[in-house]
Parts: sequence; structure tokens; C-alpha cells
Amino acid sequence: MKKTKWLLIPLALIILFVIYWNRQSHLRLYYLDSAAVSLTEITPPPAFNSAQDLSDLAIVTEWQSRRTQGECEQYEFESKASALAFFGPPNGPLTYEETQRLESFHKRLFDEANYFTRTLKKKWLRPRPFNRSVKIRPCIHVHADSLSYPSGHAAAAKLTARVYGQMYPARAEAFLKRSEEIGFGRVKGGVHYPSDIKAGMEVGELVYRSLIINEKFNKEGRPSPSL
Repeated sequence: MKKTKWLLIPLALIILFVIYWNRQSHLRLYYLDSAAVSLTEITPPPAFNSAQDLSDLAIVTEWQSRRTQGECEQYEFESKASALAFFGPPNGPLTYEETQRLESFHKRLFDEANYFTRTLKKKWLRPRPFNRSVKIRPCIHVHADSLSYPSGHAAAAKLTARVYGQMYPARAEAFLKRSEEIGFGRVKGGVHYPSDIKAGMEVGELVYRSLIINEKFNKEGRPSPSL
């Protein structure tokens, strides 16, 4: 019986991979090409059931009883990943009007970051925390068969924070602080491990570095910031 159980785990992961691949096949890059960002710098996720992996899982579990309903509502809103949800009032440094001017641009940046995080998710196939422990009850809606490492939201938050920090230099630190809050909210919401967030932030930084030297990105320019 135990042998059969362990044989089913790889099969389940293969099924998750196929479903995930089919659903994400529409993703495309707007500015960069797939070779523009070297992902070799990104550390693989902790080995399954290793000490670091179990520590990751324990942190997610601990936050289940510490988060509030109000926080969960905020994390769910942030999952929309719009400029308003990430950086608008009352928690972010942008005004409502500024977020509306940025939405189309923001969507392109989000897709740019997620193209690369999804590449790594399909490579490493790390299951979501709630798919490993019944003690974890996510308060953010994600697909049950989606994968965890690295965090696409953390990557997009870091990328957009860095770009907007250039556009609004007086608020650069506030954007970065907000990106960290968004990332950690994914842990508290039960859909990511802390190491997912760290890796996602690293991907976002790599994409940013590639974008700022990209001809198309610099030629098209950013939306004009309000003064």
C-alpha cells in the first residue's frame, strides 16, 4: 500500500504539469525575448521534505491563525495584480488617477515577469502549500492545480516597483516596501512559501535589469507620470 502511494505522487505531479502547461501556453513577451533573462542565477526550490522545505511549510502554517479577515480581503484584492491593487490607495504610493493611467503598461509588465516565473514553475513543479497540508487553508483564490515556485506575483511586484521607482523617484523606497508587503501577503494568505517569494523577487529584479537596457522598452517609453 505504501509503495503504491509513493508511486502515485510522481503521476500526480505529471498531471499537474500537463494541465498547467496547457492553461499557460498563451503567455507571451511584449518587450523581451525568451533568451534576454538568464534564469540560471535562480536557486532551485528546497528539496521536498528537506529541513528548509519543512521550515517553509511551518511558516505558512503558523500564519493561518495569525492573519485577520481584513488582511485576507486585502491579499485577495492584491491577487488581481493590477496597478490599483498593487500600488493604489490606501496602502500604496500611487493615487487612484495615477494607477488608471498605468494599467495597460502595468499589465504588460506583469505578463513580462510571469513569462519567466512560469518557465521555472514548469521546470520545478513545486506544489502549493495547501496541496501538502490540510492545516493550510488559503484565503486567496488560486487554481488548485497551479504551481508555487517561484512566485509570479512577487516577481511582478518587484519588477513594477523598480520601474515605477524610476518614474517617480521620490517614491522609489515606498514602491519597494510595498512590493515586499505584496510578496509576504502571498505567504500569509496560504498560497506560497517564503522561498517562493524570495525567488520571485530575484526573477523580478533580473527582468528589470534586462528591460532597462532593452531598445523596444526604452523607445516606447513609460506613461508620463503626473507631477
